[in-house]
Amino acid sequence: MTASDRPWTNDRPQENGLAPSGVTPSDVALRLAPIRSESELRGALAELAGQIEEDALLKNFIFVEIAPAASGGWRLNWQTPSDGSFLQDTPRLSEWAIRAERRPNTAMQGPDGKSLALVVPSGTSLLAVIACPAGESVPAHGLMTDVAKLAAATLERLRGQAMQEAGRRASETQLSYVNNALALDADILWEASANGVLHSRRVLNGKADLAARVEGLSLSSFVPRDGAGNVKDRLASGETIRQLAVRIPDAEGGAGRIVRFSGMSNPEGGFFGTLMAEVASDERRSLSEAASLMNDVSRARKREERHRREAEIMLEGLRLLLGNATSRERLEKLVALLKDALRADKAVLVEQAVDRSIRLLVPRDGMLPARVERLIRQFDDWLAGKGVRVLGEKVDEAADMQSAFNLPEREVAIIALPLRSETAYLVCAARSPNGFDSADLDFAARFNLLLQQAFQLREEQSQLAQTAKMAALGQMSASIAHELRQPLNTISMSAQNLEAMLESPDVPPDFILKKAQRILAQVERANDVVTRLRRFGRKGTGSEEEIALATLAENVSAIMGHVLMQKGVRIEIDVPEALAVSVDPLQIEQVLTNLVQNATDAMSGVGADARDGEKRITISSRRQPGEICLDVLDTGPGFPDKILDRAAEPFFTTKPSNEGTGLGLAICDAILREHGGRLDIGNCDNGGGRVTLVFPTQN
Repeated sequence: MTASDRPWTNDRPQENGLAPSGVTPSDVALRLAPIRSESELRGALAELAGQIEEDALLKNFIFVEIAPAASGGWRLNWQTPSDGSFLQDTPRLSEWAIRAERRPNTAMQGPDGKSLALVVPSGTSLLAVIACPAGESVPAHGLMTDVAKLAAATLERLRGQAMQEAGRRASETQLSYVNNALALDADILWEASANGVLHSRRVLNGKADLAARVEGLSLSSFVPRDGAGNVKDRLASGETIRQLAVRIPDAEGGAGRIVRFSGMSNPEGGFFGTLMAEVASDERRSLSEAASLMNDVSRARKREERHRREAEIMLEGLRLLLGNATSRERLEKLVALLKDALRADKAVLVEQAVDRSIRLLVPRDGMLPARVERLIRQFDDWLAGKGVRVLGEKVDEAADMQSAFNLPEREVAIIALPLRSETAYLVCAARSPNGFDSADLDFAARFNLLLQQAFQLREEQSQLAQTAKMAALGQMSASIAHELRQPLNTISMSAQNLEAMLESPDVPPDFILKKAQRILAQVERANDVVTRLRRFGRKGTGSEEEIALATLAENVSAIMGHVLMQKGVRIEIDVPEALAVSVDPLQIEQVLTNLVQNATDAMSGVGADARDGEKRITISSRRQPGEICLDVLDTGPGFPDKILDRAAEPFFTTKPSNEGTGLGLAICDAILREHGGRLDIGNCDNGGGRVTLVFPTQN
């Protein structure tokens, strides 16, 4: 039994049978939540790995981070345990990481070829969990996925916090540096060791000549203008000097120019302070400009951080709303996301359906008073197409919503969220007594506009897919005519025979019954043809149902039967009857029809070089951890290497302009992605093309 054949399980043998592993995702989340440093995280992961090894009876369970290398590949960053006994930083590891990057969140063979691994993106790095079985079982695929995602999210959080903290410290240090220099009217920031030798630490206002003049001088040579002692002795005695006029020696050792000297002793030894040229000029403006520039930089960093945060929220919001099913759990996540983005104290989500009925979506167990339902029906008028409306805390309507939804007595914001054919409204109260920030409200308005455009784009994509389907029906018109002509001819001949038999007095009733049954059978056959075509021509509803993959493949084989027969193509279906997925059947049938048509064209020399030999299309299935795969294989020339990466691009085609638009595979890829899967395009080892429909398994 190979690693890829070994069953995924979350059980370990006990004396009384099987018992589940003691590690749960909740335990992992609680363990990782309070961690504040990467070293602490690695220690926690090492402990967690040991516990999973013990519970699942594993030889090894390892957490690995693989980071981008300067050479363009990947390198081993760290692993737990850290003794390096399992993975080595080798070219083979880099090659494995390149493959793993293309299959995130998917169980696959480990870099050693014997273990099982699951890789999750974490910022610019990859975080992998690798299980090395000692026997026949490994942790459940779901457990490995959850543990990997939690570890990756914690690592990304820690690095994000570290970057923010480093940026904040650097900004504060620079700003403090400039502001202190501005307060001191300094030209040079200096430091000196205990022996009093001065070194310029920073030069401001273009005083490089002064810095060069004082560099390396002893503080004992800095003599006050009144001639009383020197600054080194005074600093060594613990005195703090501020803006003292001193002379610095010139190059020949004589009395030189006057500067303003400030300084004090360093508790760790030595001295530090500032020097200012004894001049009064417009040069001080440059220092003010420098301070202003640093403030601008600080504000720019805050704007950049805000834009990054808004982009992440928009992407996550789109992912939640544009999924193939808008479940209540997704809506709850969306409400929490937007509540955080708007800095709201509490939020609810209500929906007005196309029939004008009102219902509360989030929270689940809430009730809507009649007076609030009347208010909600006025939301469209209030918003006036703007997407966002704010009601002051003392406005009557705001007071009604505060009372109905148990919101605090603060500003109330109403944000429109388009949900398929309905419109939903997010109602939330400000967290701050001062109300909502205008920038947050602007973001909400942009988010509303983005959602409208995304839904419009999705509808246009659906229309495009329907157009492609109608075009395919047009191409199959000859097949349709043939499919209907055969039963009609049979019906006609049987009817004529009956007419002739009825003129004869000696026709047995059984013979007439047999002819009538034949007519009815052919009527049923014609009706099946029309039903399949009507089903194929219908637009997908977006609703999913559990359906056997074998049924989908057989429906497509029936629809395409005459086309395949004309081209001399044989189709084989090797899919277990019990293998089912949760999909929109009409959309997946469209994908399979397109792939069968493409394979037929390729084997017939349309857009490709025809090959001699049998023309055969095989539709087969296979399972791999976390996924169900449906392979469409042909015996044609296959995909040239130079077009493999572009095959699913919109409008890319190798067919003549009158044969194809280049939208088929692009639409297939979009449909699979809407189902949470993907389209994998390649070639068979023994020649011919391969297109795989990959569906995620349901937990």
